[in-house]
Amino acid sequence: MNAVKTTLKRAAIWLTLPALLALGCATAEPMDEAIGETPLSLTGTDIDGRLDVDVDGRFVITADAVRLFDYFLTTEGEIDDAARRVLVAAEARRLGPAAFEAMAFYDDYVEYRRRFDAAIQKAGPQADGPALVAQIRRLRAETVGDHPLFAEDDALVEQAVAAKRAMRDGDVGALARRMQVAALFTRKSAAEVEAERAARAALRLGAETAIAREAGADITAIHALRVEQVGEAAADRLARLDAERAAWRTRVDAARAAIAELDPHGADFAAEREALLDARFDDRERRRVRTILGLRAP
Repeated sequence: MNAVKTTLKRAAIWLTLPALLALGCATAEPMDEAIGETPLSLTGTDIDGRLDVDVDGRFVITADAVRLFDYFLTTEGEIDDAARRVLVAAEARRLGPAAFEAMAFYDDYVEYRRRFDAAIQKAGPQADGPALVAQIRRLRAETVGDHPLFAEDDALVEQAVAAKRAMRDGDVGALARRMQVAALFTRKSAAEVEAERAARAALRLGAETAIAREAGADITAIHALRVEQVGEAAADRLARLDAERAAWRTRVDAARAAIAELDPHGADFAAEREALLDARFDDRERRRVRTILGLRAP
């Protein structure tokens, strides 16, 4: 039963709306992100999972570790990647020197999830299931490795394709039955119910903010909307995050423009590009900006 519940829990995280939007059935608005000691959706909840070391003090890859990563990754759309990584690092520090290994695996796991999601989104209802599973296995080997913990993800691929076919055929009943079966195996505590309520509130605020901006609302109106929904302190944090995100986008756009001015056919193009990134971003930022710009690591 525990294995079933773990599979369903991971499926709920992986097979989320972005993984099904490839059908063109809906569009997603960018979410506002809140920075704080504890994201709204995690407030009042206990950390699920834990990080462990072996007898030699080395980090070990376990289902508990993956659950902990997934716990924090549920804040996607609420806080940004850097803020989320800080939360995970705070837990990893408890491992002492092994924290570096834990965070290296966390980064690999996040990359695996990103590439997994991209593969699922690209696949259509007519996707060849076995071929897609083979693709997932290859990208898994390139990121988290051929670890038995992730073997169950092959089944998630088949479920995703089946769900897309149900949506394509208008078989809402089939899709609903899948959700009902998953719900039967998921008993929610009071803390989990409250976390879901907070998450829905964050989603609602994000949607209402996007609508207000589309209608031409200025900074003052957006702030007033947020104060009404989440209070002054959270609204102030969101305003600071808006400024930080705007500054980040400006830096990324400037780097993109600078790279575009380099000669891509020049013998020193790769070195010049890396020097440009080194001068503008720190180690953590370079990993993020390469992903945004679609650049391969050197």
